Amino acid sequence: MMGALNNHSALLKALSIGDEIDQHLDDQQWDFAESLSAERDSLLHTFFEQLSPDSATTETTRLTSEIKQQIDRQLLRLEQMKKSSVKQRLDLRSSFKAARAYADNR
Repeated sequence: MMGALNNHSALLKALSIGDEIDQHLDDQQWDFAESLSAERDSLLHTFFEQLSPDSATTETTRLTSEIKQQIDRQLLRLEQMKKSSVKQRLDLRSSFKAARAYADNR
């Protein structure tokens, strides 16, 4: 039963780290988000290395599913932020070119 408790607390910690990552993504604090992501990855790696069939529970399955959904949401969010950033750069570049063309033809 001790293994199940450790599994449960490790997974809750991984979810908590994911919540912190979300906060840093909101603030665009990429270094903090990346550091926490590495911490969560290490925690999950250790968790799965030590997981035995006897220690897996319905709660373990539920929590790992929740963590996967959290990670998937974060990856999707990062992709959307990246696309938005690229679009803003392209729009800025187009505006700069238009301003330069206007100035050259004046």
